[in-house]
Amino acid sequence: MSNVYDNIYTKKPDSKVTEPEAEKLPPSEYKEKAMYHYQRDSDKPLALMIDNGDSKFSFPYPYMRMAFINNQKEIEILYFTDNVIIKGKNLEPLFERIHQHKATYIRSANRNDLEKDYTTFIDGISVKER
Repeated sequence: MSNVYDNIYTKKPDSKVTEPEAEKLPPSEYKEKAMYHYQRDSDKPLALMIDNGDSKFSFPYPYMRMAFINNQKEIEILYFTDNVIIKGKNLEPLFERIHQHKATYIRSANRNDLEKDYTTFIDGISVKER
């Protein structure tokens, strides 16, 4: 059985965040270490923080109606008033965390991320009113 942290943060073994370290990551380091962050324990977060580079949004999980993934390249999350569209590559691990209501933070890539070899890579996030 594989570890839930396998290939979540990055493919490079020298920069891989190990399980004990990942639990202790402060929010200020989420941007440097990963494209997204999630909680492992049974306490589920109340909201999903989304940072698209220009703005930050907080979406409460109880208001989430549905989430679906399209070919591991696009996740759409439907809320009562908004739709969140996440585009990237290999988004299946992120989708699983959203489905379990464990994702706490998602951000889109910036210029510095182009040099890194993330397994899950988020090209862009858009929020649209319904």
